[in-house]
Amino acid sequence: MIPTIDSDELKKELLAIFVDLIALCDKHGLEYYLSGGTAIGALRHQGFIPWDDDIDIYLKREDYNRFLALAPELSRPESPYEIIDPTMPGYYLAFAKFCRKESTIWESEDRPFLTGLYIDVFPLDEWDGSNKNIELAIRYRKTWEAYSRSVTRPLRGEWKVALSKLDLKKTLGLCHSAWLRTQSNRLDAKLRRMEEEIQDIHGDYLYCYGLNQALQNKVYPKAWFEGRVDVQFEGIQVKTHTGTHEYLSKQFGDYMTPPPEAERVSLHGRFFLDLYHRYRDPKEVYAIING
Repeated sequence: MIPTIDSDELKKELLAIFVDLIALCDKHGLEYYLSGGTAIGALRHQGFIPWDDDIDIYLKREDYNRFLALAPELSRPESPYEIIDPTMPGYYLAFAKFCRKESTIWESEDRPFLTGLYIDVFPLDEWDGSNKNIELAIRYRKTWEAYSRSVTRPLRGEWKVALSKLDLKKTLGLCHSAWLRTQSNRLDAKLRRMEEEIQDIHGDYLYCYGLNQALQNKVYPKAWFEGRVDVQFEGIQVKTHTGTHEYLSKQFGDYMTPPPEAERVSLHGRFFLDLYHRYRDPKEVYAIING
Protein backbone atom coordinates (compact mmCIF):
# COMPACT_ATOMS: atom_id res chain seq x y z
CA MET A 1 0.00 0.00 0.00
CA ILE A 2 1.39 3.41 -1.02
CA PRO A 3 1.73 5.85 1.92
CA THR A 4 -0.73 8.74 1.77
CA ILE A 5 1.08 12.10 1.92
CA ASP A 6 -0.62 15.26 3.08
CA SER A 7 0.57 18.39 1.24
CA ASP A 8 1.00 20.35 4.47
CA GLU A 9 3.03 17.50 5.95
CA LEU A 10 5.23 17.43 2.86
CA LYS A 11 5.86 21.17 3.04
CA LYS A 12 6.63 20.95 6.76
CA GLU A 13 9.30 18.32 6.08
CA LEU A 14 10.73 20.30 3.16
CA LEU A 15 10.98 23.40 5.34
CA ALA A 16 12.87 21.44 8.00
CA ILE A 17 15.36 20.29 5.35
CA PHE A 18 15.69 23.88 4.12
CA VAL A 19 16.54 25.09 7.63
CA ASP A 20 19.31 22.49 7.83
CA LEU A 21 20.59 23.33 4.33
CA ILE A 22 20.77 27.02 5.26
CA ALA A 23 22.74 26.09 8.38
CA LEU A 24 25.12 24.01 6.25
CA CYS A 25 25.59 26.89 3.79
CA ASP A 26 26.20 29.37 6.61
CA LYS A 27 28.68 27.03 8.28
CA HIS A 28 30.75 26.71 5.12
CA GLY A 29 30.31 30.25 3.81
CA LEU A 30 28.19 29.28 0.80
CA GLU A 31 26.00 32.09 -0.54
CA TYR A 32 22.67 30.66 -1.68
CA TYR A 33 19.90 32.47 -3.56
CA LEU A 34 16.24 31.54 -3.98
CA SER A 35 15.37 30.24 -7.43
CA GLY A 36 12.25 30.08 -9.58
CA GLY A 37 9.01 29.29 -7.79
CA THR A 38 10.70 29.46 -4.40
CA ALA A 39 11.69 33.08 -5.07
CA ILE A 40 8.18 33.89 -6.32
CA GLY A 41 6.70 32.24 -3.25
CA ALA A 42 8.89 34.27 -0.91
CA LEU A 43 8.04 37.61 -2.51
CA ARG A 44 4.35 36.94 -3.31
CA HIS A 45 3.27 34.62 -0.48
CA GLN A 46 6.10 34.87 2.08
CA GLY A 47 6.43 31.11 1.74
CA PHE A 48 5.47 28.30 -0.62
CA ILE A 49 3.31 29.08 -3.61
CA PRO A 50 0.12 27.42 -2.29
CA TRP A 51 -0.03 24.83 -5.08
CA ASP A 52 3.74 24.26 -5.24
CA ASP A 53 5.62 21.67 -3.21
CA ASP A 54 9.35 22.02 -3.67
CA ILE A 55 12.27 24.32 -2.80
CA ASP A 56 14.99 25.43 -5.21
CA ILE A 57 18.17 27.42 -4.65
CA TYR A 58 21.06 28.70 -6.75
CA LEU A 59 24.76 28.59 -5.89
CA LYS A 60 27.40 30.32 -7.98
CA ARG A 61 29.77 27.80 -9.51
CA GLU A 62 32.59 28.24 -6.97
CA ASP A 63 30.22 27.69 -4.07
CA TYR A 64 28.41 24.90 -5.95
CA ASN A 65 31.67 22.99 -6.34
CA ARG A 66 32.42 23.52 -2.64
CA PHE A 67 28.93 22.23 -1.85
CA LEU A 68 29.51 19.06 -3.90
CA ALA A 69 32.81 18.56 -2.09
CA LEU A 70 30.85 18.15 1.17
CA ALA A 71 29.38 14.86 -0.08
CA PRO A 72 31.93 12.60 1.68
CA GLU A 73 31.31 14.36 4.99
CA LEU A 74 27.55 13.95 4.62
CA SER A 75 27.89 10.30 3.60
CA ARG A 76 28.90 9.35 7.15
CA PRO A 77 26.30 7.17 8.92
CA GLU A 78 25.55 9.81 11.56
CA SER A 79 24.60 12.42 8.94
CA PRO A 80 20.86 12.66 8.17
CA TYR A 81 21.59 14.08 4.72
CA GLU A 82 23.37 13.24 1.49
CA ILE A 83 24.17 15.02 -1.76
CA ILE A 84 23.05 13.56 -5.07
CA ASP A 85 25.09 14.99 -7.94
CA PRO A 86 25.00 14.63 -11.74
CA THR A 87 28.03 12.33 -11.89
CA MET A 88 26.20 9.51 -10.11
CA PRO A 89 25.33 6.59 -12.43
CA GLY A 90 21.66 6.56 -13.35
CA TYR A 91 20.93 10.08 -12.11
CA TYR A 92 19.24 11.91 -14.96
CA LEU A 93 19.30 15.63 -14.04
CA ALA A 94 21.92 18.35 -14.58
CA PHE A 95 21.94 19.68 -11.02
CA ALA A 96 22.44 18.46 -7.46
CA LYS A 97 19.96 17.55 -4.75
CA PHE A 98 20.33 17.91 -0.99
CA CYS A 99 18.45 14.86 0.31
CA ARG A 100 17.26 13.58 3.65
CA LYS A 101 18.40 9.98 3.91
CA GLU A 102 15.38 8.61 5.80
CA SER A 103 12.83 9.29 3.06
CA THR A 104 12.16 8.17 -0.51
CA ILE A 105 11.14 9.83 -3.74
CA TRP A 106 10.87 7.96 -7.02
CA GLU A 107 9.87 10.65 -9.48
CA SER A 108 9.28 8.84 -12.77
CA GLU A 109 8.66 5.11 -13.08
CA ASP A 110 10.72 4.80 -16.27
CA ARG A 111 13.76 6.29 -14.51
CA PRO A 112 14.50 3.90 -11.61
CA PHE A 113 16.65 6.30 -9.57
CA LEU A 114 15.46 6.76 -5.99
CA THR A 115 16.46 9.71 -3.80
CA GLY A 116 15.42 11.09 -0.46
CA LEU A 117 13.15 14.10 0.03
CA TYR A 118 15.22 16.90 -1.43
CA ILE A 119 15.97 20.51 -2.17
CA ASP A 120 17.21 21.23 -5.70
CA VAL A 121 20.56 23.02 -5.89
CA PHE A 122 21.27 24.70 -9.24
CA PRO A 123 24.72 25.93 -10.35
CA LEU A 124 25.10 29.41 -11.82
CA ASP A 125 27.95 29.67 -14.32
CA GLU A 126 29.26 32.66 -16.20
CA TRP A 127 27.99 33.70 -19.63
CA ASP A 128 29.62 35.96 -22.23
CA GLY A 129 26.93 35.88 -24.90
CA SER A 130 29.23 34.84 -27.74
CA ASN A 131 28.06 32.52 -30.50
CA LYS A 132 30.44 29.89 -29.11
CA ASN A 133 28.83 30.27 -25.69
CA ILE A 134 25.32 29.94 -27.10
CA GLU A 135 26.28 26.89 -29.17
CA LEU A 136 27.83 25.24 -26.12
CA ALA A 137 24.70 25.86 -24.03
CA ILE A 138 22.54 24.27 -26.72
CA ARG A 139 24.84 21.24 -27.08
CA TYR A 140 25.07 20.78 -23.34
CA ARG A 141 21.32 20.74 -22.84
CA LYS A 142 20.74 18.41 -25.81
CA THR A 143 23.39 16.04 -24.49
CA TRP A 144 21.70 16.03 -21.08
CA GLU A 145 18.38 15.21 -22.71
CA ALA A 146 20.01 12.30 -24.54
CA TYR A 147 21.76 11.08 -21.37
CA SER A 148 18.49 11.31 -19.44
CA ARG A 149 16.82 9.09 -22.03
CA SER A 150 19.78 6.71 -21.91
CA VAL A 151 19.02 5.84 -18.27
CA THR A 152 15.30 5.28 -18.81
CA ARG A 153 13.78 1.82 -18.83
CA PRO A 154 10.67 0.80 -20.79
CA LEU A 155 7.60 0.32 -18.66
CA ARG A 156 6.12 -3.14 -18.37
CA GLY A 157 4.13 -3.96 -21.50
CA GLU A 158 5.18 -0.77 -23.33
CA TRP A 159 6.75 -2.62 -26.27
CA LYS A 160 3.80 -5.02 -26.51
CA VAL A 161 1.26 -2.19 -26.66
CA ALA A 162 3.24 -0.24 -29.27
CA LEU A 163 3.66 -3.25 -31.53
CA SER A 164 0.09 -4.51 -31.13
CA LYS A 165 -1.27 -1.10 -32.12
CA LEU A 166 1.24 -0.75 -34.97
CA ASP A 167 2.23 2.57 -33.42
CA LEU A 168 5.24 3.39 -35.59
CA LYS A 169 6.14 6.62 -33.78
CA LYS A 170 6.09 4.94 -30.37
CA THR A 171 8.01 1.90 -31.64
CA LEU A 172 10.72 4.08 -33.21
CA GLY A 173 10.94 6.06 -29.98
CA LEU A 174 11.44 2.86 -27.97
CA CYS A 175 14.10 1.69 -30.45
CA HIS A 176 15.91 5.01 -30.16
CA SER A 177 15.80 4.85 -26.35
CA ALA A 178 17.16 1.29 -26.47
CA TRP A 179 20.08 2.48 -28.64
CA LEU A 180 20.72 5.42 -26.31
CA ARG A 181 21.04 3.02 -23.39
CA THR A 182 24.14 1.64 -25.12
CA GLN A 183 25.57 5.18 -25.28
CA SER A 184 25.19 6.14 -21.63
CA ASN A 185 28.90 6.07 -20.72
CA ARG A 186 29.89 7.98 -23.85
CA LEU A 187 27.28 10.67 -23.18
CA ASP A 188 28.35 10.97 -19.55
CA ALA A 189 31.99 11.50 -20.57
CA LYS A 190 30.88 14.09 -23.13
CA LEU A 191 28.97 15.99 -20.43
CA ARG A 192 32.02 16.08 -18.16
CA ARG A 193 34.12 17.56 -20.98
CA MET A 194 31.50 20.21 -21.73
CA GLU A 195 31.30 21.16 -18.05
CA GLU A 196 35.01 21.94 -18.16
CA GLU A 197 34.36 24.18 -21.19
CA ILE A 198 31.52 25.91 -19.36
CA GLN A 199 33.68 26.67 -16.34
CA ASP A 200 36.30 28.27 -18.61
CA ILE A 201 33.81 30.92 -19.76
CA HIS A 202 34.04 34.37 -18.18
CA GLY A 203 31.53 37.13 -18.77
CA ASP A 204 29.28 39.73 -17.18
CA TYR A 205 26.27 37.43 -16.87
CA LEU A 206 25.19 34.26 -15.07
CA TYR A 207 23.30 31.30 -16.48
CA CYS A 208 22.14 27.84 -15.40
CA TYR A 209 23.27 25.74 -18.36
CA GLY A 210 21.55 22.48 -17.49
CA LEU A 211 17.99 23.83 -17.45
CA ASN A 212 17.40 25.02 -21.01
CA GLN A 213 18.90 25.73 -24.42
CA ALA A 214 20.28 29.28 -24.41
CA LEU A 215 17.07 31.13 -23.51
CA GLN A 216 17.91 34.83 -23.24
CA ASN A 217 15.25 35.52 -20.60
CA LYS A 218 17.27 33.25 -18.30
CA VAL A 219 20.58 35.09 -18.69
CA TYR A 220 21.08 37.38 -15.69
CA PRO A 221 23.53 40.26 -15.07
CA LYS A 222 26.06 39.44 -12.37
CA ALA A 223 25.12 42.67 -10.61
CA TRP A 224 21.77 41.14 -9.62
CA PHE A 225 23.67 38.54 -7.56
CA GLU A 226 26.32 40.75 -5.98
CA GLY A 227 24.46 41.26 -2.71
CA ARG A 228 21.88 39.46 -0.60
CA VAL A 229 18.80 40.57 1.33
CA ASP A 230 16.62 38.93 3.98
CA VAL A 231 13.12 37.73 3.07
CA GLN A 232 10.49 35.71 4.92
CA PHE A 233 9.68 32.14 3.94
CA GLU A 234 7.09 30.24 6.00
CA GLY A 235 7.99 32.13 9.14
CA ILE A 236 11.75 31.80 8.84
CA GLN A 237 14.23 34.39 7.62
CA VAL A 238 16.14 33.37 4.50
CA LYS A 239 18.43 35.19 2.12
CA THR A 240 18.18 35.83 -1.59
CA HIS A 241 19.88 38.06 -4.14
CA THR A 242 19.32 41.82 -4.26
CA GLY A 243 18.19 41.57 -7.89
CA THR A 244 15.44 39.03 -7.21
CA HIS A 245 12.67 41.34 -8.49
CA GLU A 246 14.58 42.03 -11.72
CA TYR A 247 15.42 38.33 -12.14
CA LEU A 248 11.80 37.23 -11.70
CA SER A 249 10.45 40.00 -13.92
CA LYS A 250 12.81 39.02 -16.73
CA GLN A 251 12.02 35.33 -16.50
CA PHE A 252 8.32 35.36 -15.63
CA GLY A 253 6.98 38.85 -16.38
CA ASP A 254 4.30 39.97 -13.88
CA TYR A 255 5.19 37.34 -11.30
CA MET A 256 3.19 39.04 -8.53
CA THR A 257 -0.09 38.19 -10.29
CA PRO A 258 -1.03 34.52 -9.75
CA PRO A 259 -1.79 32.44 -12.87
CA PRO A 260 -5.35 31.43 -13.85
CA GLU A 261 -7.01 28.92 -11.55
CA ALA A 262 -6.59 26.08 -14.05
CA GLU A 263 -2.79 26.52 -14.01
CA ARG A 264 -2.43 26.39 -10.24
CA VAL A 265 -1.12 22.84 -10.07
CA SER A 266 2.12 21.18 -9.03
CA LEU A 267 4.39 20.30 -11.94
CA HIS A 268 6.45 17.75 -10.03
CA GLY A 269 6.08 14.07 -10.83
CA ARG A 270 6.21 11.63 -7.94
CA PHE A 271 5.62 8.00 -8.80
CA PHE A 272 6.30 7.06 -5.17
CA LEU A 273 6.89 9.09 -2.01
CA ASP A 274 7.56 8.08 1.58
CA LEU A 275 8.58 10.87 3.96
CA TYR A 276 9.99 8.68 6.71
CA HIS A 277 11.65 5.59 5.22
CA ARG A 278 14.38 5.11 2.65
CA TYR A 279 14.09 2.50 -0.08
CA ARG A 280 17.00 2.13 -2.49
CA ASP A 281 15.87 -0.81 -4.59
CA PRO A 282 12.89 -0.30 -6.94
CA LYS A 283 11.85 -3.89 -6.22
CA GLU A 284 11.11 -2.89 -2.63
CA VAL A 285 8.83 -0.11 -3.86
CA TYR A 286 7.02 -2.38 -6.32
CA ALA A 287 6.41 -4.84 -3.47
CA ILE A 288 4.69 -2.05 -1.52
CA ILE A 289 2.69 -0.81 -4.51
CA ASN A 290 1.56 -4.29 -5.50
CA GLY A 291 0.94 -5.38 -1.91
